[in-house]
Amino acid sequence: MQEQVDLTHGMADVEPQLRLHYVTAGEGKRIAVLLHGFPQTWWQWHRVIPDLVAAGFRVVAPDYRGAGHSWRPHGGYDKRTMAADLHVLLRQHLQSA
Repeated sequence: MQEQVDLTHGMADVEPQLRLHYVTAGEGKRIAVLLHGFPQTWWQWHRVIPDLVAAGFRVVAPDYRGAGHSWRPHGGYDKRTMAADLHVLLRQHLQSA
């Protein structure tokens, strides 16, 4: 039986027309960033998160642009732009959290 973990949901403004939804769990010094595929959301990882937290990780599971509770801008769905979104999320919003 898996142990329950506390999940924290957040929203981050990564550019003027884009707010990303993310989930965090755990307080470990090592960070595991879980990226879902299409058409999934962060929920794809809900059964993996407790094991990673138990192993000492801080887990970040974002919904990329257009998925889940993240905003759906008209453009920017190329890999480079979406990677930049995640970079801003991790470096500017979650680095010290």
